[in-house]
Amino acid sequence: MKWEQALKDYEHYLKLERGLAHNSIKNYIMDVEKLVAFLSDYQIKETPSTISKDILQQFIYEVAKVVHPRSQAELFPV
Repeated sequence: MKWEQALKDYEHYLKLERGLAHNSIKNYIMDVEKLVAFLSDYQIKETPSTISKDILQQFIYEVAKVVHPRSQAELFPV
């Protein structure tokens, strides 16, 4: 499965199965698009069905490096 089709399927799932609001769906889709951009930037040839936990952890680490410290405090209150 290609990323474009996976995004369409995911959006469909969020709308119909989860019943999420438009803005929520938009944000979830943007997160996956960031993942796809990350894969492209690092020339990682993974598909939605083959992506590994290690690659996802690397992506999360990269995203966390650019998150504003105040945002992290709100996500992880002490």
